[in-house]
Amino acid sequence: MEFALRVAAVLVFLGVVAVIVHESGAAPGQQAAQEHIASLRERIAAQERENAVLRETLTYAKSVSAVREAAKRELGLVDPGDRAIVILGDVPDPPRVPSEAAPAPSPDTRPPAEVGHVNRWLQLFRAATGADR
Repeated sequence: MEFALRVAAVLVFLGVVAVIVHESGAAPGQQAAQEHIASLRERIAAQERENAVLRETLTYAKSVSAVREAAKRELGLVDPGDRAIVILGDVPDPPRVPSEAAPAPSPDTRPPAEVGHVNRWLQLFRAATGADR
C-alpha cells in the first residue's frame, strides 16, 4: 500500500508539472494571438468607418444636386435666370507694322480702369446688373 501511495504521489506530481509547463508555454503564444486579434478588430473597425463615409459619398453622388453641381462645373450648365460669364485669356493686340515716324513707346499712363480687360469687365458687370440704365 505504501508503494501505491508513492506511485499516486509521483503521478500527481507529474500531472501538476505537466499542467504548469503546458500553461506557461501557451501563455506567450496566446498573448501574441490576442494582440493580433485586437489589431485585426481595429483594422475592421477602421474599414467599417471608411465604408460608411464612402456610402455617404455615393448617396450624395447619386443625388440630383450632385449631378447639377457636376454639370455646372464640368459642362457649363446654366440654370434659368442665371447669366453665364465666360472668362477669356489675355488676347494679344494685333501686330503693328513699324513705321519710321513712330514715337518710342511711353509708359502706360491710362487710369487703372482702362488697363487690360478691367474696363470691359466693368462694362459687362454694369450691363448684367442693370447699373448702366
